[in-house]
Amino acid sequence: MKRGGKFWRKFKAPRLPRLRVKEWSVEHREGLFKAGKVAVAVGTLSLIVLLVHREVYSLIRGKPEYSVDSEKFRVALSPDWADGVNSVTISLDDSGHDMLDGDTTEWIGRAFLENPWVKKVSSVERVFPDQIRVRFEYLDPVAAVKTSQGWIVVDEDRVRLPGLWKKRPPCVYETDIVGLHRAPVAGKIWNDPALAAGMELARFVTEDPVLASVRVAAIDVSNFDGRIDRLRSEMALSTKSGCVIYWGRPSSTDKYGELTQGAKVENLRLVLKDFPGLKNLVYVKVYYKRGEAAVLERNSQLGRRR
Repeated sequence: MKRGGKFWRKFKAPRLPRLRVKEWSVEHREGLFKAGKVAVAVGTLSLIVLLVHREVYSLIRGKPEYSVDSEKFRVALSPDWADGVNSVTISLDDSGHDMLDGDTTEWIGRAFLENPWVKKVSSVERVFPDQIRVRFEYLDPVAAVKTSQGWIVVDEDRVRLPGLWKKRPPCVYETDIVGLHRAPVAGKIWNDPALAAGMELARFVTEDPVLASVRVAAIDVSNFDGRIDRLRSEMALSTKSGCVIYWGRPSSTDKYGELTQGAKVENLRLVLKDFPGLKNLVYVKVYYKRGEAAVLERNSQLGRRR
């Protein structure tokens, strides 16, 4: 037991190396003194730099060229194709911001997004010393709605673009849409299913070679969903030769018995064999069953079934 106890005492009290801190500090007194002086100098210099930086920062913020005021930051936006017509100005009156505010770029990005010409903002960044660079995309004109006062243009999501145009703007769909009323303000969605149906048909007119060959000028959606007369065709296409193609309902309809767009085009193709370009025709009805169409020749009071 004694021998075990000695071993245990040795284990609990291990020998540690002797540290000669006092002797080492005496030997390196001069070096420690120099290091202390350097540390004090660096700390003092850092404090001076910090104070100077704050003073310079305050001085810069006080300069007028770093302020974003209403006179300096005023941008009139309109795409190149508009030639400056119907531009909408971004004005930041009484903003209270300056170039060095942390939320200035976010605030300017929101101001651009609120402009009815702007589709999205990709980035907003400061450019030293006194500029802000904004990267954004314009809304693209896709369809034109013709009214008695001029044309109203919408993008692919039916968002109205600014302006009432006296001259038709360039659009993806060359066919006008007519028969619509109560347009929203610029920047808002024109939430009318008749417009959606008209754009759907305008897209088909652009893509189908048979319809392209008869030169459709306008799509009338005034009777969409039987708003005027439930017994009449809901949609009608007017050609540049003066013929009206009664199309029936849009392809997206859920009503039973409506022909497909392909079947309607086939009916039109049969009519074109006898009446190239639909010349001398008042109207054509292509929404009958496959292989049939009703036509009315000019200078005739009777419709002729074919």
